Amino acid sequence: MKNNNNLIDPDMDLVGFLTAIWEGKIKIILIVFFSVLVSYVYYSKQPKLFNTSIVVKQIQYKELVKFFSIKELINEFNESTKVTTEDQNTQSYLESISALERFVSEVMDYEELISIFEKNETIKKEISKLSKKDQQKLLFSYATSLTIKKKGLKNSPEYTLNFVWHDPEEAKQILDKALELSKNNLENSFFNDLKNLQKVRKSQIFSKDLIQIEYLKEQSKISKALKIEKNVKSGGDLVERDLFIEDILGFLNSNIYDNNTLTFLRGSKAIEEEINIIKNRKHVYLEKFEKEIDNLREIDLKWVDYNILLMKSRPLGTALRKNLIIIMVVSLMIAVFFVLLSNEFKHRKIS
Repeated sequence: MKNNNNLIDPDMDLVGFLTAIWEGKIKIILIVFFSVLVSYVYYSKQPKLFNTSIVVKQIQYKELVKFFSIKELINEFNESTKVTTEDQNTQSYLESISALERFVSEVMDYEELISIFEKNETIKKEISKLSKKDQQKLLFSYATSLTIKKKGLKNSPEYTLNFVWHDPEEAKQILDKALELSKNNLENSFFNDLKNLQKVRKSQIFSKDLIQIEYLKEQSKISKALKIEKNVKSGGDLVERDLFIEDILGFLNSNIYDNNTLTFLRGSKAIEEEINIIKNRKHVYLEKFEKEIDNLREIDLKWVDYNILLMKSRPLGTALRKNLIIIMVVSLMIAVFFVLLSNEFKHRKIS
């Protein structure tokens, strides 16, 4: 036998290799047995986990029709109130994000789950002695037990929500509450968006009216200063009234002349009447839009399609079997190496 630095002799033939293993079979069996046994005891004492899943899909066409009417209402409102670029962005946001995507986003922000966990008696006891920061970390780690997987076509997507928890019945209750809270939050946020759109347009319209009123008041003062009570079609009648008339006539003949810049020529009475009209103007589309929003709240809008009765739970036993198989293979390799190593030391001691 060669004397080299390797613990296992490279010149050992296959028969010698198998003989060494056969002679140490009891050691190999004991090492593998105790490794698997210890691992099994360890994993068996760990809380059993279950995966509870539910499929969330887009609502059917008959329900989508209700949302078509909402979009038509928004389009009509924006057209009637002369929508600006800012409002177009709001409108685009309301139309581009589907109810399903908004619902999934609402579920996966974990706020609903964390609020549920905070009221769970078992978890409350567990986190009661922790600091606020550590409580939030632990609650968030629990919330990440919820994962989501998307499948299906672009026009008809569906999402599978998977929630891993130690109690399958409690998991169903938690997931049911989370979905219900998310649905309520989605509805509130959607109608808040509509309300905000209405408020923005109302503010813009009223601001525009105030600016117009201030402008008309200035024009009215000019008309009164020039003693113009009624509409003046040309500047010819003003020539002998004031030295300021030449400047007015020069302005009349300029390229920047238009009806808006010469409002004072309409006369102070007409201007004052227009001011009163603007002040007393009722913006019917603003009122109509607000009423329609309230009416929409009364409609039973179905935002997403899912069935609690189809929620499924299955034990995560495959993970235990997989771990035990891995441990068995690793312990077998270690046991064989240990036997060969012991055999080599034995031969060296004899030699």
